[in-house]
Amino acid sequence: MLIQPSYIDTEVRHENCHHHPRPLRIEPIAREAAAAARRENILFQHVYERACESNAAIAIVATDDRRIFDAVQSFGGHAVMTRDDHPSGTDRVAEVAEKLDADIIVNLQGD
Repeated sequence: MLIQPSYIDTEVRHENCHHHPRPLRIEPIAREAAAAARRENILFQHVYERACESNAAIAIVATDDRRIFDAVQSFGGHAVMTRDDHPSGTDRVAEVAEKLDADIIVNLQGD
């Protein structure tokens, strides 16, 4: 079943259940997703701004997710897209660090 936003906040019957069908509440998915994205953007900005308060010459967000890149750009931060095959954030930082002329690289992860 495809649930369109207009069907959100309605009750449906679960017909694939082995016991008696019961009403299921479909939560406001689109609204919750938007609220979660706003919370994530606030977290990205908070971590970025704390990094900028250090004595670092530059703060860079290394990400393979276009949504994170766009969020950082939206508040004026500096972000770099990395390959999407890295197993960890540390590997993403290493990719970006290879292109920098720096004696010290600090890997600050906000999660």
